[in-house]
Amino acid sequence: MTTLFIAGASDASHGRCSYLLLDDGSRMWVPNSLRCWLVDLSIKTQQYASYDPLEKLLIRVTAADGMTYVYRCGFDSWTATSPFKEFKYMTHNQLADHVTITFQGKGQATFVVVSYWEDGAFFPSGSAA
Repeated sequence: MTTLFIAGASDASHGRCSYLLLDDGSRMWVPNSLRCWLVDLSIKTQQYASYDPLEKLLIRVTAADGMTYVYRCGFDSWTATSPFKEFKYMTHNQLADHVTITFQGKGQATFVVVSYWEDGAFFPSGSAA
């Protein structure tokens, strides 16, 4: 399973909003859209020895190519509230089928837009309409 960190888009990222952290500590920016199936949405508390614990939002998905990814962001951000607003308007059937998750950077914030699959095409969730 590969972790993708959600961050604000910048000039350095060329507008991309999520990245892989490589072994040498550098970032490899990935595309803003992923066609996938939702596996799990969870909130985890990350414990630190020298710092206060932090809550993280984890969105586990399986991509169309079979790879499993976990999108991760701080729970105290606009980015964390964005998926909940998107999923709120989707039916169980829409959530069970494949979706497209798209990140849109606006200033320093990153918003999540979810499109669901129905009748051979993708449609924006109810909050985007």
